[in-house]
This record gives sequence, C-alpha cells and structure tokens, in this order.
Amino acid sequence: MHLKCLERGFLVDQETVRVMLLIIDPAGVAYRKRRRLRRRVYSVRGPNSVWHIDGYDKLSRYGIPIHGCVDGFSRQIIWLKAGVSNKNPFVIAHYYIHSIRKYGICPRRVRADMGTENIHVETIKKFLRRNHVDEYAGERSFLYGKSINNQRIESMWGMIRRQGIQFWINFFQDLVEGGFHDGDHLDKELCRFCFLQAVQNTLDDISSIWNRHRIRPYRQGISRCGRPFLLHHMPRAYGSADYGTEINVMEVDICEGELETIPHYPCSKLIEELCTCIMDENNITMPKDSESLRDLYIFLREDMRENL
Repeated sequence: MHLKCLERGFLVDQETVRVMLLIIDPAGVAYRKRRRLRRRVYSVRGPNSVWHIDGYDKLSRYGIPIHGCVDGFSRQIIWLKAGVSNKNPFVIAHYYIHSIRKYGICPRRVRADMGTENIHVETIKKFLRRNHVDEYAGERSFLYGKSINNQRIESMWGMIRRQGIQFWINFFQDLVEGGFHDGDHLDKELCRFCFLQAVQNTLDDISSIWNRHRIRPYRQGISRCGRPFLLHHMPRAYGSADYGTEINVMEVDICEGELETIPHYPCSKLIEELCTCIMDENNITMPKDSESLRDLYIFLREDMRENL
C-alpha cells in the first residue's frame, strides 16, 4: 500500500500508511496479522444453475488446445475435450449441444470469459431459454465476465494440471528442447495425429476420477461436500434441487443444424492420409504408450521433412 501511494504521487512514510490502514480497515489488518484473509465464498443454489466454460492453452503451442465445462454447484466436469481448436465458436457450440443432449437438460445459466469463441453458445443458450419465465431466462441466461472471476473453471485447470496434464507439458517441452518441435504447422499437425487421443484419454481419466472422488468440507462450511457425481444427479439428498430446464429436442436439432460440421479426424485430412500411408509402408501400427508415440512422431516428422 505504501508503494501504491508513492506511485500515485502521495509522499507519505510507511508508519503513516500503517496507522491509516488500522483506522480505515481494522478487521482487515487483524486478518492479515493472523494470516487469515477472508476470501469471497462462491455459492450456487443447485446443480445446473450455472455451467462455467473456458479454454485451456497450456498445450496449444503444440497443437492440442483443451476446452472444459464444470457445474458450479456440484463441481461435476460436464466436458473436458482436447481438440483441433478451443477458439472456434462452432467447436465450442458442438461441445455444448452434445452435453445438453447427454444430460437432457439446459442449464439455467452459462458463465464464460469474454471471447468470440463463445458467441454461438450464447446464441443457442438465449434461444433455448427465450420462452422461460424465471429470473435468468432469455438474455440473462448467458453471463460474461473476467477470467479471474470464473472461479470454478479456473480451479479445475489447476486440478487437471496436477492430475496429469503436467506430464504432457513436460513431455512436449522435451520434444522442443530435443529439436523435434519447431512450432510450425507440420509439427502441430503431427502432434495432433500422434498424441491427441492419448491426451484425451488422460482427460477422460481425470474427469472420471474427479467426478467420483469425495470433496471434503471447506473451512467456510458453505459449499456442499460430497462426490460431484452424486451432488449433480441426486441434489435432494444434499438439501438442494436440480435447476436445469428440460430441453426441446426439436429446437436443439434446429440449433445443431445451423452449425458447421466439425471434422472428427485429429488433424487435416491430408496429413492423416500421409501418416497412414507411411505407417502402412513400414508396417507400423498406432502405439498406445507415450514413449512409443514419441518415436512414431519423430519417425513421421523426419520422413516428411525429407520427402516434402
């Protein structure tokens, strides 16, 4: 605070700042002395009241961006996908459409960061909720905000990094340091061909384990504790209710029909065909462990760079 005062042109000494803080905010000073800062407590009424969506870019430089969605109340992971893009609004919209079909409901609200990748989800959300009469119907059903305030999804990114994505960050960094990844288009395409499914398998394992693990009580005692899967699907057992709204399948079909079709192959069709051809010529099958995938990636990379 003393430095902030100096930066703004107030020439005061530290003791003056200390005394003024004690007068203005005695409770804050007491908490800081006890090393117990009072943080804002996140609270949601029930499952499907708010879904939080966001992209994760730690693997994007290698060609494998990640996108996720988490329920604000139960902390159930709704989707966690590695794909070709987490900036393409059509990709994110397909994730959303697939999830509301899977659960058979539309969440009351969706919370996202400011970004063009969310525009189609926003449009779909407001369309599906246009005739509802609750306080968050229609235009209020989609909420934009700063990334730092999107607590649930930001917390999830820290968790998935600890639970498995850090391995892939280190793995790809080793490729870079070994001179096997320059960050160009070909390297990213080959990374997707070789590693996309392996990264997705890691994300699937993380989601499965997280959704069934037990969340211990928080010190504040406000957020529900329990298993995310049960909190999401059995809210009445925890003194809550499901706030999702039933979807109209015909309307969902209309929304999906307006979206561009997203290719299901991991990379461009040309690179996929070239890789498949090279593997067939050398009697190579797609391995499953990371080290064998690394060897395949290096082999394909060297072969293509020599012959293209």
